[in-house]
Amino acid sequence: MALASAAGDDCRKFCLDDGQDWTVKCAWSKCARCGACASLANCRPSCATNTKGWDKKCGWSACGGCSECTAAPPLPAPAPGECKASCATNTKGWDKKCGWSACEGCSECTATPPPPAPEPGKCKASCATNTKGWDKKCGWSECEGCLACTQPSAPPPPPPSPPPKLCSPLISANALTKCYDPALFVGFTADEAACRSKCEAMPSCNFYAVWTTNWCRLTETCNTWSGTD
Repeated sequence: MALASAAGDDCRKFCLDDGQDWTVKCAWSKCARCGACASLANCRPSCATNTKGWDKKCGWSACGGCSECTAAPPLPAPAPGECKASCATNTKGWDKKCGWSACEGCSECTATPPPPAPEPGKCKASCATNTKGWDKKCGWSECEGCLACTQPSAPPPPPPSPPPKLCSPLISANALTKCYDPALFVGFTADEAACRSKCEAMPSCNFYAVWTTNWCRLTETCNTWSGTD
């Protein structure tokens, strides 16, 4: 016996009382005319489980009402702009040609523009006359664009090389007169030049004494003498 209700004019009572989902009950012949099945009439439960693509299933009467079929399709991508051959040969700048419908699709118009160059700093006339040093003025916004601030500064000159070491000669006529300070070296050398070179090669040697016999004596200081000429 049919039961007239908001669920439909011909909906059996057991269809309303049964706790199963309507997607199940609407597949029963005695419940198919219930009002709750009206929205499912064109989207049967089998549509979701069927492995065919929705492009096919949406053409079936049993699945045409499914949300996958009734949702609005995505908007088509905008058509690419035109780029006529004359755009390349036209001598106008691309900043103008890219505004023309016949050229707006050219690669020169669609490529990402490079980032703008940084705006040059200012250099007011007062920067040159101000007596402050450029190390200070280049930190001021009104002077940061001056040539003295934008050009790389020259590296400082290298420190002057130390003068060559020169040992003081103390030439004695005989072996009785000598510098009596502690000796760094004593012995024969080939000549006076060899004795001097030996002193200059020693970091702590400042004095050399050489006798006519080519006897050489090297000292750091020469404050004490012994013997007489």
